[in-house]
Amino acid sequence: MVLSRTSLLLKPIAFSLLLLITIIIIENRINSNFDANEKRTEASVDYSPVLIVPGTASSTLEARLTHKPTVPHFYCKRDTANQWFTLWLSISDLLPGKIDCWADNIRLLRNLVVQDTDNVTVRFRNNTGVDVKVNPTGLAGIERFAFKEMIDYLLQNTHGYYQRDITLTAIPYDFRMGPSNHLTLAHEIIQTVEELYGNSNQTKVTLISHSMGCAWILHVLQKKVSNEWKAKYLKQWIALAPAWGGTVEAVLQLVSGDALSIPLVNGRTVRQEQSSYESTVWLLPDEMLYGTNNGSNNKPFLINDKSGKSYSTNNYLEFFNDLCIDLHKDYKETIDECVKLYGATVQQLKNQGYDITQPPNVNVTVFYGHGIQTAEQYVYKKSSDWSHDDPSTIVWGDGDGTVNWKSLVAGLGWREKQILPVTYVNVGEVKHTDVLKVPLVLSSVLEMLGR
Repeated sequence: MVLSRTSLLLKPIAFSLLLLITIIIIENRINSNFDANEKRTEASVDYSPVLIVPGTASSTLEARLTHKPTVPHFYCKRDTANQWFTLWLSISDLLPGKIDCWADNIRLLRNLVVQDTDNVTVRFRNNTGVDVKVNPTGLAGIERFAFKEMIDYLLQNTHGYYQRDITLTAIPYDFRMGPSNHLTLAHEIIQTVEELYGNSNQTKVTLISHSMGCAWILHVLQKKVSNEWKAKYLKQWIALAPAWGGTVEAVLQLVSGDALSIPLVNGRTVRQEQSSYESTVWLLPDEMLYGTNNGSNNKPFLINDKSGKSYSTNNYLEFFNDLCIDLHKDYKETIDECVKLYGATVQQLKNQGYDITQPPNVNVTVFYGHGIQTAEQYVYKKSSDWSHDDPSTIVWGDGDGTVNWKSLVAGLGWREKQILPVTYVNVGEVKHTDVLKVPLVLSSVLEMLGR
């Protein structure tokens, strides 16, 4: 057989092409294996599973109306035919006219349960004809609010380690209630920590909380679990802008309402619902931090120039008495009943909440901002009837714009009372909610979870 000159030339070319293709395939396989091994190495970092407990107004609530006996206006719904709707938060509900219907749906009612002279309990419940539930649960119940950036950051930067509601989850809750009346939240926190521990091959859990969520975590660690339980299940607690000692802003919510900078919303419109929350009373300034006795330089949190009175944590009962002169009408209570209910609520929260002077006995890291004007005192001059006036003057102090500095740093005293470290990280002039979005905080939290 005679081969042509062209055939003889093509044979080495074909061989070279085949060899080149073979080399490329082998290199691709090697690179693929290298990339896979690299990803496996990155993903094998032993991250701590995470439970997030958000702050007030950071959980989605739904409601259902059933033959509601009274409504503020004729156009407010009395019945939703067994259909649930978003109660917190639908922006359209805050529009003029509709906001009165919304405020009446979300407000709480209360009554005094007297078993004996030494055992008095205040029970809070939904308004008549209103059912309220937390929905959705897990991460979906909080991520439309302040924690969205942190959740996304952790999911995107841990190479697939965190799985939604398996190794990274959250507990949304009815933020209107405090520990005296929210009878399931503490148990949910404990149970979820144990489930995360089991889901992650018995890896210790990190608690991350914000604002009032920090108060809930401290309540659980002081009142509900042993030091042995903490040592077994918890790696650390990351507290973001904690409100451990309350905030003067809560006083405004009781006195004349706080519109929370929502456009077109008047503080007096929302005062009735804000003043009905047990959690508002829980967030009142703590007497250990804000008291005006013992030579402290703390200011009274409220001055009424018209009546010549000033109020601080040292005369809460007098404050409640003057507050109830107007407020009792919203609750259809006598002034005396109103005062007793507020006084009993403060006492039961003091007994059942936590002691700010006592440590949690876990590894604590606090991220907080300060250097931002934060209300320290409200002055009313126009009238003795607070419900018809906004403060004439606000005396500003240091804090994160919502929580006062002395409340943010209340945990510093734990350093001398527990062996485990208490670390404070000042992130500068960062507002109360923005601390959850600061790059320094996000990167630091990720590093702490992987240690």
